[in-house]
Amino acid sequence: MVNLIDGVAMSKHVEHLTIAFDFDGTLTDGSGGLDGPLNLRPDTDKLLRFLHNKKVSLVLWTCRDGDYLQYALRFLLANDLLRLFCAINDNAPSLSFKTSRKIAADYYVDDLAFGWSWDKHKRWLPLVGTLEQEPFFNPKGLELPGFLCREYLESLIL
Repeated sequence: MVNLIDGVAMSKHVEHLTIAFDFDGTLTDGSGGLDGPLNLRPDTDKLLRFLHNKKVSLVLWTCRDGDYLQYALRFLLANDLLRLFCAINDNAPSLSFKTSRKIAADYYVDDLAFGWSWDKHKRWLPLVGTLEQEPFFNPKGLELPGFLCREYLESLIL
């Protein structure tokens, strides 16, 4: 388990949907390197809070370790996002088993994944499109807030 920043209460979601998010290039724009200035991608904070409030277990899944990981965790803490994650580079605590280095998740969101392309207009639209079909949310599908709704995101493309 990662040495987390003392005093931060981590999320305790034990629901059945887990999403693992990469840090560099996914949650942040990746422009600052490992120890330079970090910038959240647009609406990242809103997306993470929205999913957390929907009882999705969020895992931070990053290649960072040591001081670089602590730097990233301090950044998330400063943006009041660290508490939304139930695990850092580890499985969600609700799992009754341990894996090797691969994190168990229903979805992996990574800027280096095949088919992923960040677009300043589409923002989180690829993920939203997938989650709209996820039966975890309810038979009506995912009820999206304005900043995530397909119509709003598609209007930014034009």
